[in-house]
Amino acid sequence: MNDFYTILNYVNKMIYEPNDLTVNSVQEEKQNSRYGAGTFRLSSRTVRFRVAIYNSDQSRAVCCILGKRRK
Repeated sequence: MNDFYTILNYVNKMIYEPNDLTVNSVQEEKQNSRYGAGTFRLSSRTVRFRVAIYNSDQSRAVCCILGKRRK
């Protein structure tokens, strides 16, 4: 469940699109693919995206997003 594109697509449909936010410049971090890691642009912000599994059977996933304003 730590597939970057699958989780990002879900978050995009549930959170970003309903709030008129546009995701672009999507790049999976191949060296960190095990963690579902990547970056993308969200409006004027660059976002680093990670997927964190929070239970042992991996039936649920949490998306962690961090963004900073581009100077």
